[in-house]
Amino acid sequence: MTIDPGDFVIDAPEPLSSRAANFLRTKARRQSFERGLAGERLEAEIRKVYGKSNDSFVRRLGQLQARYGGLTYHSGFFDSEVRFNPQCEPDSPDEELEILYAVETGGPIGASVTLRGDVEVGLDELGTVEFSSLDNLIESDALHGEADLLAHSRRVYLEGADMPEVLNRLVADAGLNLRQVDEASSINCRWFEGDSVVVFACSTWARLGLGMNPFISIWGDSEERVQQVEWLVI
Repeated sequence: MTIDPGDFVIDAPEPLSSRAANFLRTKARRQSFERGLAGERLEAEIRKVYGKSNDSFVRRLGQLQARYGGLTYHSGFFDSEVRFNPQCEPDSPDEELEILYAVETGGPIGASVTLRGDVEVGLDELGTVEFSSLDNLIESDALHGEADLLAHSRRVYLEGADMPEVLNRLVADAGLNLRQVDEASSINCRWFEGDSVVVFACSTWARLGLGMNPFISIWGDSEERVQQVEWLVI
């Protein structure tokens, strides 16, 4: 299909951070995508299924398709190539309207956008609201991409440890000087930057019940810096 010009996120990244804008310019591309039902056709289908129209939802889908449709890059959060392909398929009046396929991974895990605009990460019938917006996800992936440039890294799974307690220890350590990166952090994930170190704390997959413990990922410009964080975690 022909991609409509407009305020596509790579070309007009505001209000994303400069880090996220640079990530998109250097790591992302735009592919063709299927819009599915949209505009008046979607409005008619919503009226047919739910017995009433929803203009604001139809506009939101149009806005998401214009800004993100076809966006493709490697996602550190999903650990896979992702494509943004927002669509809506009204089916049953018993199911809440949502924007499906907002983020596709090529596998069973992906993300949808709720009626409120939150991003829900899920697998089949399992799901948890994680990001406040698709921009929030992009900010997280941009920091993943930047952290991967550091020479040393480690992932530590928390075996029965309390994530808030671990994070309190890390933030309280004056030698690390960790500061939370708010725009990249989400409900179950926290990003921190410090002196020559980056930390990502994630409980999303544990919350989904996928058999994975919460974990702390650590990146640093030296092995000593990574070990300093690891010793506070374990």
